[in-house]
Amino acid sequence: MGHIPLPNPPSLVESGPFRFLIFDAPNEDNLPLYINELKRHNIKHLVRACDPTYGIEPLRSAGIEVHDMPFPDGGFPTDSIVGEWLRLLENIKTSNGDEGSSGGGKSTVGVHCLSTDHQILTNRGFMFLHQIQQAEPGLLVASYQPETGHLVYEPFTLVLNPEFKQTMIEFSSKEERNRWEDKSDCYGHSEFSSASPSNYMSVVVTPKHDMYCANGDSNFVKVHAEDLLTNEDKNFTFLAHASSGVLQDSSVVLPFVTELGLASEKENSFLELYAYWIGCGTLEFNQGSPFAIQFSINKERDFEWMEGHFNTLNLIENEHWNTNNDNIYITEDRWVKFFFDAYENDYKTNTDTSFEKGLLEWVWKLNKNQLRALFRGLSRSCGKETVIGNTIYTPSAKLRDDLVTLSLHAGYAVNFEHERDTKQVWSVSYTSSTQWTQPNIHSKSDVCSVEYTGSTWCVRVPSGFIVARRAHAVNDIITKASKPIIMGNCVAGLGRAPVLVAIALIEGGMQPLQAIEFIRERRRGSINMKQLQYLKQYKRKGKRGPCSIM
Repeated sequence: MGHIPLPNPPSLVESGPFRFLIFDAPNEDNLPLYINELKRHNIKHLVRACDPTYGIEPLRSAGIEVHDMPFPDGGFPTDSIVGEWLRLLENIKTSNGDEGSSGGGKSTVGVHCLSTDHQILTNRGFMFLHQIQQAEPGLLVASYQPETGHLVYEPFTLVLNPEFKQTMIEFSSKEERNRWEDKSDCYGHSEFSSASPSNYMSVVVTPKHDMYCANGDSNFVKVHAEDLLTNEDKNFTFLAHASSGVLQDSSVVLPFVTELGLASEKENSFLELYAYWIGCGTLEFNQGSPFAIQFSINKERDFEWMEGHFNTLNLIENEHWNTNNDNIYITEDRWVKFFFDAYENDYKTNTDTSFEKGLLEWVWKLNKNQLRALFRGLSRSCGKETVIGNTIYTPSAKLRDDLVTLSLHAGYAVNFEHERDTKQVWSVSYTSSTQWTQPNIHSKSDVCSVEYTGSTWCVRVPSGFIVARRAHAVNDIITKASKPIIMGNCVAGLGRAPVLVAIALIEGGMQPLQAIEFIRERRRGSINMKQLQYLKQYKRKGKRGPCSIM
């Protein structure tokens, strides 16, 4: 039989006489596969930096010595562990002479992951496992900074565990669970649907996956999923939004600002008008040439609303804009050119001018406040506004998916549904109301064990968080999805083994930041901020310089 690769390839770090192999933690079922990989790399020593999750006798039988040096997930080793690690390296070097030896490190990711019916948020939208595996270079994963409340996009390491039967933990409100049972259709509709509104939260994770929640008045913390499975009557609060929105580059100059000559205080007025036009506007042509931007007014009060924005933007009635029945037309040359240049190809390929228009690329560079202006315009033109939240309606699955991601960028909690009584119309609901941004799960009714057979997967990112949701697709179109929530990633894999390897490299003569970058180039997502600060302050212990270790 040929070589069978591991689901998540190991990372080889070579420096001086040592070779460090960093890989995900095996379990009893796939340990033989890992042993073959260790033998293929001629590894003689394996350092286990986590609590034991598999027996070591098969490793010893294969001639691999196991050394236990545990320290906390996402943390850094104690001085005694560092001393033990350095002694091991010295002993290996001494026993092998100056020709060097093989060193083995292991990360501790195990199977603390999601079932395959989940998506995580990336800089290209929500993606399933197979989409991430097939993605072109440049893909980043959304993470969360609890200190600032920002959503950030970071490089990642994919973690894939083999298919096998195991017990998972499901977190679903009883109303939401109805949408995922077999008796519901692909849209989540069922004749048994609850009369009570759902909070739209539903995820299925492995027992040791890190959930991010609060109990009562406590702060949000990471807790293993299995620790929330209790017979006690408890209420757990989860986080469904990043309150500060997406972290953007403030130096970026948006194209409409320069092309229309807008001052910064007028940006939001433009964004509201642009979004309103996306919902119910078109371009007017005269003998094949554009001459006006048309807005179809839905409500009488929208005339006054638009006039207020025109005043802010120095657009003068009858000179730059005019009205005709229930329509408003902007004829100002720069505005017409800007809209025509952006949507010319769409109009050339669509004979029906009422086609669904997409959002322009610069929308993804908007910050929280700018995005909220965009949503105000959209909800006015093709939605509704309420005290606890707003809804936008669209027949386009593509626009729906963009709005879901942009809602999260704007600091909202968001979910979508298929409108049961209206064919091919989606409703996207977004809000900053605490009732929906912090959904509650009750331990007795909403948390349970479920049997699952299949692969599990996750990613590792430096900040240690992901944004995930449960989803169902038909012909590559998502037809139902749970509310995205913030949870921990495979944090155990972020840095136990990489931290030990970094220490070895620093002892061997590398500067701390050089060692960190050296490892990250070989294993993306390694070493979180806490570990980075530790390594930056690390002082070499060797008395004879680099040669005492490397």
